[in-house]
Amino acid sequence: MSKIKYVLSTPHLRILYQNLVEPYLTCFCIIWTSPEKSVKLEILHKLQKRAVRIILGAKYTAHSRPLFYKLSILNI
Repeated sequence: MSKIKYVLSTPHLRILYQNLVEPYLTCFCIIWTSPEKSVKLEILHKLQKRAVRIILGAKYTAHSRPLFYKLSILNI
């Protein structure tokens, strides 16, 4: 997504996220719900935040909660 963000607009990047990233996140959240696998959930959450920042063109240090709200995406 980071390489194609210069070519596609924000709505198109959001569609790309919904089709390529979101199915994996929902599947892995169901699989990794045990307490000993919480580290993997943190990694998935970081990847999700990174994808949202890429979609909106936000800085790496930008707070992610308003970005999730702006895109109407539920975080893990």
